Amino acid sequence: MSPASTSVLLDAILEDFSQVARPHARFSRLRPPVPAAVACQAVDAEALRDRGRSAPAPAPSEPAGPAVPLLIHGAAPAALAAWKSAALGDPSRTDQSPGAPAVGAPAYRPRIYGIDIARGLGRRGAEAAHSSLGMLTDLPRTVPVTVSLCLGEGWRDTMALIRARGRGVRFHVYSADSPGRRVLADAIRAAVAEGCAFSWACATWQPVTEPAQGHGAMGGDGSGDASDRLPGILNILLATARALQGADSTAVAEELDRADPVDVVDAVRELGTFEARRIRRLLHGFAVYRTPPIVDALTDLGLVPKVVRPAPLPAG
Repeated sequence: MSPASTSVLLDAILEDFSQVARPHARFSRLRPPVPAAVACQAVDAEALRDRGRSAPAPAPSEPAGPAVPLLIHGAAPAALAAWKSAALGDPSRTDQSPGAPAVGAPAYRPRIYGIDIARGLGRRGAEAAHSSLGMLTDLPRTVPVTVSLCLGEGWRDTMALIRARGRGVRFHVYSADSPGRRVLADAIRAAVAEGCAFSWACATWQPVTEPAQGHGAMGGDGSGDASDRLPGILNILLATARALQGADSTAVAEELDRADPVDVVDAVRELGTFEARRIRRLLHGFAVYRTPPIVDALTDLGLVPKVVRPAPLPAG
């Protein structure tokens, strides 16, 4: 795998949902540094919408904007209001970048990665998706929007509806209620066949699928001891590559089940730049609770370069 392929596949594939401020979370005000592998920083829709009303103007030394673009995360009404607010700019803040004039500078406009309709759908299916999509009719098609899709009964019809409105899907899967490898494989194949951009909901992801425990591996129907285990990030990359090659559900599901880290990493390294770009045009990211452990794990596997911090200057 060339350095270019590594950059395409890994350097911009994680979305740090640990950055989303939640009122009930004790650590909601913490803002750890965003790792280089993060494609965007998720921000709560209501917090972004209300930022201009309550936030003071930044100090001259404060950066003009975030290091990475923002993913507006929340229910459809709040997400739409936040996007409109961001598009107009925040008149209470001005560009304070070095050399910029302090008076009369343009209003601060955050870079928007897209909108993630991640709440309010649950398992209600097509009806809820239709309602959420209807609220976003004013958004240009150029604004990337993903709609949460639970892989329960009727998911295909809901996916077709989302795709018909020109939007992407965020597969809403947790280890507690994983539908099984065959359903996950079918979802990937359906997204690839429809050319539908997809991503994966916030979960406890790991780089490589954990091996099945006990007496048996997962069967083709999704049964078995590993049916409640999320596949690894690298496994989903390989499964998407196989789907792009036209493989059937069984072959795609086999990629999701591979548990040998050496085997999986070797297979990822064999992907060329062209294949990597095709994957990234469809697969937009994995939302994770905490990005650093995933980045560290990918670094340990030799797929993400180590960040070398400069040595401190001598005192005096």
